[in-house]
Amino acid sequence: YTEDWPPADRKVDVPSGYVEMEHYPYMYLNEKTGHVLNKRDKSNMPPCKERLTGKRKSELKDLAISAVEAQIKALKEAEPDNTELVEVLRKEIKEIKKA
Repeated sequence: YTEDWPPADRKVDVPSGYVEMEHYPYMYLNEKTGHVLNKRDKSNMPPCKERLTGKRKSELKDLAISAVEAQIKALKEAEPDNTELVEVLRKEIKEIKKA
């Protein structure tokens, strides 16, 4: 909810005969040989521990709050009557702010 991944404008040099694997951006499969080509590196890997480790605590808290706020917005659009879960998420924001 805090990053668009994978980026829509990604450009990757891939040998002919390889196709991007569905649900695995930057991973390419040669369907004839079964070989998988991994084109992920530190600059394009999915948001994960390795990309978040170097951030300050305040930055991580801001990211977490933004993510939960985005979840609340999406939930209200998809399930406007689900006030119980909205309240749970609001409590989660309060807990993050206390940390």
